[in-house]
Amino acid sequence: MGKKKKKAQKQKKDALANLPENVAGQAREIWLAGLGALDRARKDGGKQFDDLVKRGEKVRSKGSEAIDDVLDQIEQAGRVATGKAKSATKKAAGLAGAGVDRLESAVEAVMVRTGIPGREEVAALSDQVEALRARMAHLLGDGPTPTVYSLQPREDGWAVQKVGAKQASSTHGTKKEALVAARKLAKQHAPSRLVIHRADGTEQETVEYEG
Repeated sequence: MGKKKKKAQKQKKDALANLPENVAGQAREIWLAGLGALDRARKDGGKQFDDLVKRGEKVRSKGSEAIDDVLDQIEQAGRVATGKAKSATKKAAGLAGAGVDRLESAVEAVMVRTGIPGREEVAALSDQVEALRARMAHLLGDGPTPTVYSLQPREDGWAVQKVGAKQASSTHGTKKEALVAARKLAKQHAPSRLVIHRADGTEQETVEYEG
């Protein structure tokens, strides 16, 4: 009986070891994110960390049957990911990617609840500051007020948008494509300024185009 159990556990471990690198890597990132959350809980308050530990002990004390169920699910995912058909591998990678996307969305939601601005909010604030600078320069008599455009990250890619406009002028799948469109638009409406943001929403650089 003991040998069968050990053999089953070994098969489950082998299934985990055979996961594709991209799936395993993304799973590792999710695990590290959880580890980071525990570390923060430990630093922010010992009581909160102790509570997490107690919760974990309760789950573990429910018996190995629940843990075996989890391993069975992982083993099943491993079979899909390591299947001979390429479509099965792509599907597994897609599922892992979806898991990472959900994690990013969850992190974004936590940031909002705790009052920490997300990347889109950071980019919007930076654009507003740049627009105020342009307006101030005009009021001081330093030429006409330049139109300010922004290249910023979105959930579905990258957006080129005039600061103050309700909708983006265009959206693109990559930053490189968006940058080409943003530069073209800014040049067409010179004098103008183009605020380029990083993926996290912070300002990377500002480019001015004279009329």
